[in-house]
Amino acid sequence: MFSVDAYREVEQTENSTSVVEFLWRQLASDHGCQAGLLVEVDFNHQRYVAISGYNIPTAPFNGTEAPVLAELIQDCFRFPKPHVHAISQSRAVALIQRLSRNLQGITRVVFVPTSAYDRKFILLAFPTATNNEKTISPALLSALDRLLFVISNVESAEQNATRLKVTEFFVREVGHDIASSVQAIIAKLRTIRDGRVEEKSALKRKVIEIENEINGTYAIADKLGLAIDPNYQLRSFADFDVAGVISRAIAQVSGEAQERKIHIEFKRRLAI
Repeated sequence: MFSVDAYREVEQTENSTSVVEFLWRQLASDHGCQAGLLVEVDFNHQRYVAISGYNIPTAPFNGTEAPVLAELIQDCFRFPKPHVHAISQSRAVALIQRLSRNLQGITRVVFVPTSAYDRKFILLAFPTATNNEKTISPALLSALDRLLFVISNVESAEQNATRLKVTEFFVREVGHDIASSVQAIIAKLRTIRDGRVEEKSALKRKVIEIENEINGTYAIADKLGLAIDPNYQLRSFADFDVAGVISRAIAQVSGEAQERKIHIEFKRRLAI
């Protein structure tokens, strides 16, 4: 397994992208390859995703040219062990040469299926015209192992960065909602404290509003668990009662509305 101690050149690169490029260049240089693709495989759904490439863009193989990639991999899988596979008659040859105009003499592909980090991958490396190797060397397998290690960690870092940004936004929004609810509670309490609610029924209504506001604030705070629980599942939107939410919102402000002689009317109409 790859480690920085065993491969200190990686420490000298500027960022994670350059590390991947560096490893690709070294793999290609050391093993006589002019281009390569690293593909993640989902055998259950017969799905192939090009996750990294050298001298070949990955995007076409995940879009309009996905059938060509699948056809190439399935042809190679006729012999499912790592091997050098003849592809001179494959549609992939013309496509790869069109996508990367500097490639010449593509007649074979180094096919290496492997597993790492609970995922399945395939290396498709295209030898240069002068490379006559017919076997897969242990050094190539080690180079692939290093490449997979870095790519896996780059993906993990990107996912963590995205999750951190989403968490920051979510916590900021929840904090704003809590602050708004607390301000509303304080305003209602001041109304009572200043003696502006004289009738017993009005006072009771105001207390109920405060209680509802506190419960609402608790519910908002409770949602902070979303930010740290990766297994949390949002309930189905089919269970969402929009009319009920509007009715509760009206009830929350009805006291202030009456004090200001504001009439709120909510008519439920079934959209057809």
